[in-house]
Amino acid sequence: MALDADLVVDRLADRFVVALGNEFAPQRAFSIEAIEGGIPVSRNTVQVEVSGTASVVSTNVGASGMVADYTVGAGTNANAAISVSEYSVTWQVTSQEGLQGHRFATGPGKNAQALADTVWGVPSALMTGATFGEVATVSEASFAAANLQNLWAGVPGTTNVHALLSKDAMKTILPTDKNAFDLGQTGAHGFAGIHAVTDWDSAEATTYGACFAPQAFAVVHGAPARPAAVLDAMRNTGRVETLNLPNGLDVEFSVWADANTRVLYASLALCYGAVVADASAGILQQTG
Repeated sequence: MALDADLVVDRLADRFVVALGNEFAPQRAFSIEAIEGGIPVSRNTVQVEVSGTASVVSTNVGASGMVADYTVGAGTNANAAISVSEYSVTWQVTSQEGLQGHRFATGPGKNAQALADTVWGVPSALMTGATFGEVATVSEASFAAANLQNLWAGVPGTTNVHALLSKDAMKTILPTDKNAFDLGQTGAHGFAGIHAVTDWDSAEATTYGACFAPQAFAVVHGAPARPAAVLDAMRNTGRVETLNLPNGLDVEFSVWADANTRVLYASLALCYGAVVADASAGILQQTG
């Protein structure tokens, strides 16, 4: 039995929130800044504030031998220019899938993963030993809980620290029964999250893991802010909405029809950029 078109889109949107939330989970390791109202697709550089040096702590201000007033030793912040690109994935919705809405709603995973893998290539391309300086080495097959603990100890702070590992490294620390912790759960091994990353191709060769405090990367993102005429045209033949993911990212989800070909399409899109903000807040894990 055919499903109502709006119901199909609602179901698909709900499933994409779950699928994209899982695929983009490693992004929780970074300091993410959302641009309210989205990012114009024609704009390719965004300026964001990056924390610099901390303010000096003064003792007994105004006392003899101490600093004279409270304006001494103010910390500094800096601006970072982040190159932002729009990333999108589009697929055709066949007539059969439109008629059998349950089939239309079962395929978000592959497209969510394709988008997430491409976006992940942006920060992972910046993961080099020359940039971060500190690199831990052990063969991927020999990675163990002790290596994970060393990663945690090597970055600043004790909260909101995330580990990112290949599946081969992750398997050595997997829970062994249903009563054990969830690796993505806050508190596992002291981390705010431990995430499996399947694609390390863009990172420096031999890299299969990393550990970051949020200040290591500054990430800017937003749903594409399209001209009103474009949005009106898309809405005349379909729907456009913003999916708010659990990790803080916003992704545009749209379904529209091509009036010339009578073909129905769906797409996911977001604007995204990343820079290294504090290289001392990250450690790479490599084979050596």
